[in-house]
Amino acid sequence: FDPLGLKPTDPAEFAEMQTKELQNGRLAMLAAAGFLAQELVNHKPILETLKLLILLDDSEISKNLGINLPTGDIPTLELELETSAKDTFF
Repeated sequence: FDPLGLKPTDPAEFAEMQTKELQNGRLAMLAAAGFLAQELVNHKPILETLKLLILLDDSEISKNLGINLPTGDIPTLELELETSAKDTFF
């Protein structure tokens, strides 16, 4: 299926593109598994965990995503994000 005509005509180049696509797909599956594993470990949704990593307030990211991001140092942020985690996995 190639509606835009982007498939290479050279068989060697096509085989290389297939290999790259498989590797990208495998990497994406590992990333998704990492998100799930982190949610299982800390019992928080991944977007709540990402709030700690971004540490931006009134930024373009927060405006575009509609997320109110906390500001301050890491211990303060962790206290702000503390929630009573319901163990829904087990």
